[in-house]
Amino acid sequence: MKKVLYITTVDISSDSGVRKKIYGQIRVMRESGLEVALIAPHKDNIVVVEGGARDEERMGVVTSYRNTGPLRFFNLTRSLYRSAYEVAHKDNYDGVFIRYSLAERCLIKMFRKLKEEGIKIFVEIPSYPYDLEYENKQWYKKFGLYLDKIYRKKLKDCVDIIFSPGPQEDTIYGVKAVSFNNGVNTEDIEERDYSGKKEGVLRFIGVANLNSWHGYDRVIRGIANYYKDKDDIDFIFNIVGEGIELSNLKDLVEELELQDRVIFHGFKSGKELDEVYNNSDVAISSIGLYRIGEAPKLVLKAREACLKGIPFVAVKGDPVFDEDFDYVYFVKDEGTPLQVEEVYNWFVDLDSEEYLEEMNKFAKENLDWRETFKAPILIMKEVMEK
Repeated sequence: MKKVLYITTVDISSDSGVRKKIYGQIRVMRESGLEVALIAPHKDNIVVVEGGARDEERMGVVTSYRNTGPLRFFNLTRSLYRSAYEVAHKDNYDGVFIRYSLAERCLIKMFRKLKEEGIKIFVEIPSYPYDLEYENKQWYKKFGLYLDKIYRKKLKDCVDIIFSPGPQEDTIYGVKAVSFNNGVNTEDIEERDYSGKKEGVLRFIGVANLNSWHGYDRVIRGIANYYKDKDDIDFIFNIVGEGIELSNLKDLVEELELQDRVIFHGFKSGKELDEVYNNSDVAISSIGLYRIGEAPKLVLKAREACLKGIPFVAVKGDPVFDEDFDYVYFVKDEGTPLQVEEVYNWFVDLDSEEYLEEMNKFAKENLDWRETFKAPILIMKEVMEK
């Protein structure tokens, strides 16, 4: 049985969507016959997890790091990559799989040492290209991108395969690239207990680590535009999450005097998040993707919405959801305000009893990691056998 060490800079102490994705990928790797351990930050520590997402008793602390200040990320990566090499070296791993978080000196140093020992290196770039995602980030994150542009040129000398969601070139940074489709953990996301439609009411929900490319400002401006001339429909927008765009959205809501129609819930997970979903009608996927260039439009939130059985608004370009899929309202990938009245008219024609079941069934058959991550797993096995 081949051994793979999964490396990520994502803090696994929080119940985030990315954390769920990581454990979903690990689950199907194990089901395919690979022996997989995860090394990741957990609060102030670097830990190794040999069990699943709930197996905290099998979590071993490797080291600690300084988890504060603008240099937090660089403190983290230095500790993480050094520890990952030591674990892979000591326990005779056949390969490492890393969720990419920008290249820098410590990453390349780790890769080169692993390569010298014959350990295969697989990199997942979750969003490619990604440079435009950093335009409005803090200075230290922009500095991280500056370093990345220098060190990513060295990936071709030490990385075996790069995996990335969506269609792309045959190579990325000179490394052979293989595409795959984003998936969801169908066993961990339950169909919602929908409170039901209300006549003359439409309740939107957006759940994200808020950034400009989610396009939530389009919804807010759309609601404001509607109330310039009409007031027949009661529009509510539930925004769940925090992030760099939060203050901009709050300022926009105040400017447009929509405090009673746009509700900021902050971060929620588990039953609290389910409650907001249960009392919402239509989800908003990422509808401002044009702001980060030509990145693939394989949005995890759209997949989670489908599994939960909530119709959603999205931009075109995701190969899973085409115009024959009745439960997506497609909008152009641009900055114009959302035509919220048109979304309402589309929504009231949907049969809620039908779509709750059909969306959930579609997601389980087409969007589970067991289906979407098959190709990367097969390729990893082939490469490690050589």
